[in-house]
Amino acid sequence: MSEKWIEHAKTATLVTLVTISLVLTGFLWFSSPGYQTNPPFTKYDLTYIYSGTKYNDRAAHQLASPYQVIVHANNKISWLLPEGNTYARLTQLLQKASFDSFTTVAPTADMWKTLFTQAPGAELVFPRDISVQYADAFFDASLLQKYPLNGLDSISRIWFFYNPASKESFVWFISAQDQQIVQAKVDLGDKHLEDEIARSSMTKSPPLTAVFADGKAPWEQKNPSGHAFSRFFYLPTSSLPMNEWSFKLTLFDINEMKKWLIKDPSVEPFVTNKNEDLYMNNNEFLTYNKKGNFMSYSQTPDDTEPGTSNLYTDLAHINNFVQRHHGWTGNYLLDDVRSNDNNQYSFRLLVKGYPVYWSANVPINPDQIQLQTNNNEVIKYYRSVYILGSPDRQRTLSLPGKAELLQSLADKKISLSTVEQIYPGYQADGIAGKQAVLKPVWIVITTSGKRMFISSP
Repeated sequence: MSEKWIEHAKTATLVTLVTISLVLTGFLWFSSPGYQTNPPFTKYDLTYIYSGTKYNDRAAHQLASPYQVIVHANNKISWLLPEGNTYARLTQLLQKASFDSFTTVAPTADMWKTLFTQAPGAELVFPRDISVQYADAFFDASLLQKYPLNGLDSISRIWFFYNPASKESFVWFISAQDQQIVQAKVDLGDKHLEDEIARSSMTKSPPLTAVFADGKAPWEQKNPSGHAFSRFFYLPTSSLPMNEWSFKLTLFDINEMKKWLIKDPSVEPFVTNKNEDLYMNNNEFLTYNKKGNFMSYSQTPDDTEPGTSNLYTDLAHINNFVQRHHGWTGNYLLDDVRSNDNNQYSFRLLVKGYPVYWSANVPINPDQIQLQTNNNEVIKYYRSVYILGSPDRQRTLSLPGKAELLQSLADKKISLSTVEQIYPGYQADGIAGKQAVLKPVWIVITTSGKRMFISSP
């Protein structure tokens, strides 16, 4: 056979081998598992429990925001409520304030009168007296090492004001419990407090008047030295119109929550009884109460050296934990903090700028989300699986004004000297038919911690 034919034979053989190789490769390709259609973890794709992002993009300090801002301008008193644009702008400005020259002050009668009737000012009002750590969690500036502020047991009000005489801005940290006021100078950068107050006072609000627990203004006291002053509240001079709302209720899927909370989301529930499912994975436990439609999650804290934490760092960990699954299903603000071996935090739902209190006979309701932290991690998490949807009806009611409200308290034999805070809000009636009816009420918190409601006549 000639050399030429040998080369042709080699070429033919090579082509044949290549063809066979391509056929086998194609066969293996098309008969192999479709990896592109089954990426890792497809079985456990995570779905947020709530589609809204508004409250799941907030910074941790916003959870410690005040429930009201009381604005003093041109001898007029008004309020700003959460969810309003003016409230957001003013609280953001004050949150970034810098402080200097902390000192204890004993206001004279003239100072008190100027503050209430002349000086432009803004008071940050919380649902109850707060700690210095609580205030520190809200402000950018660190307050924990500021003497004498860090010596206060509690803070009743935080009052920013502009002094026209000195043309300086100040803040008073007022403690009714300690009968002390700590003053600091305020720097707002390129902003001017008096200008911001003037802008904020243009927001629509019912006219308010100051009410003093002992019946007398501080400048009317026999001994107005500043060493003794009563608590004070702001109430509308006439009846307060508020809408009653009816909200549809939806439920998030507990199985979706399980995927976020349990490290092995494939675990199946144990049916402990006909009303509860229990998911367990090593040191993690998730219980779903089907009758009450609430859940509780817990995990055993890591057995490691304790980390450094304070209220702000706890809020940061909580915020990150809840935001991961879009768990802020409404405008929840910090309501209460209890410290023992573990720090317990309670967050309250606000609707239309007003706090909500549930009246249903269920241990855990949509008005609160509760968490515990230990060593820089969340170890307990309690919440309802109900979410307020869109309102489907409303009507306008009127809450009692100042005179009627004070008379109602007197009829109930409640002395103002025993009251810590008064503010308007909503009392939610049950969940019958998956509806929540929010009725306007006055919320009265006593110094002993007791809470009561006063509704429309």
